Amino acid sequence: MSEINYAIGVDIGTSKVRAVLAYREYAKVSILGYEEEPYSNEYEAISYGKIVNSENTSRTINKVLASLSERFDHVIDKINVSISIPEIGSNIKKEDYVHDKGEKFTISNATIENILFKAKEGFKENTRDKELIHALPTDFYGDEKRSSRNPIGNTVNKLTCDVKNIFIAPKYLDEYYDALRGVEMQGTKSKSPVIIENLVYSPLADIFSLLTEEDKSEGVVICNIGAGLTKISVYQNNSPRLISVIPFGSDNITQDIQKAFQVNNTEAENLKRACMVRESKEIEINEIMTLLNKDGLPSKRFLEKSVAEVAEWRLKEIISIAHHTMLNAGINQLPQRGIILAGEMASIPVVTQLVRKEFASDAVRIGVSTRNVSSTANLELAHPRFSTVVGLTLSQLIPFDNRFKTLKINGSSKQQRSGHIGKSFLNKFFGGDNLDQRYAD
Repeated sequence: MSEINYAIGVDIGTSKVRAVLAYREYAKVSILGYEEEPYSNEYEAISYGKIVNSENTSRTINKVLASLSERFDHVIDKINVSISIPEIGSNIKKEDYVHDKGEKFTISNATIENILFKAKEGFKENTRDKELIHALPTDFYGDEKRSSRNPIGNTVNKLTCDVKNIFIAPKYLDEYYDALRGVEMQGTKSKSPVIIENLVYSPLADIFSLLTEEDKSEGVVICNIGAGLTKISVYQNNSPRLISVIPFGSDNITQDIQKAFQVNNTEAENLKRACMVRESKEIEINEIMTLLNKDGLPSKRFLEKSVAEVAEWRLKEIISIAHHTMLNAGINQLPQRGIILAGEMASIPVVTQLVRKEFASDAVRIGVSTRNVSSTANLELAHPRFSTVVGLTLSQLIPFDNRFKTLKINGSSKQQRSGHIGKSFLNKFFGGDNLDQRYAD
């Protein structure tokens, strides 16, 4: 009889909270359902990835989890949560492995596990002012010669691995966890804080949901333009080459329209959606957009071309910054499989057109968030705006790196301690410091 593994991903976005419940049986992943809820407009919640109002944020998460638990009669005691702030950094460090007796050895999963454990311990020892979130293997070298394929089974004297460390200043991580103390278990009499089982850097979640094995091998770019942030990821040769967060998103476009045309936020959002069906150069100078008003107030009329030009200016800036982020990282050519668009803006026609122009490539496609899911009754989850929350859920159900499908690190969940939040990192190459010690009584 097969074991059924359940997972819940919670995407704490700029404008709303989304949660997905899924399970894996044998090799098939099925999504049972999802819930989403916007934050109360009366208070702030998230700003540039940081939780600025923990009460509003926790209340919204609790509402989403309670609905999910009730709909599927499922106890929710642990969740996978996204984190995405510009202050998160990364570097590449080399880590070597040699046999204790200096003899040749055959590379196994245990070898990879050992080398990553050493990398994490070395990071803790040498980087006191940063806390490790993820340690990801990238390139491998057997006796100084780069391995172009899976190194498992090779016989060498020394194995070297380029490990990509993703880290953050401890104060930001402390603030994030402290702000989530009000998130409670659901479907149980216990009102204890939920266990944050895995903290996942948001751009990595998109990799789980959007990429095929061909994408990972041949190379692809993910550009996720969200409400408050834009995430850019480059994955090539089965490894993440660039992972970055840009502090601009679609909300900046809305704010520009709001200021330029003296309208409220809702009106600006409606104008943005209406004017971005085609490029401004395709709009005639005399074409008019009308916003109907309530309570007998007169309708508002705008030149569609002018609104489109304001929106495009900011969108071009965001896309240009994403491109220059890649260039600054030494990625001068697009990978073979081009660009995948994700996030709220991905399905807007002008976004695809402007990305193609910026990168001088037609290899731009809209992401399908459920492409690594076997079944779901919620067909709308395929929309690219769900890529992060679906990926967060899949992060506990499928491997991140197809080269090492059975390797697990820190696989067991940490138990909650004295009302504090416990945490264990992803058991498929994601790993970091045990934060429970900082919250233990």
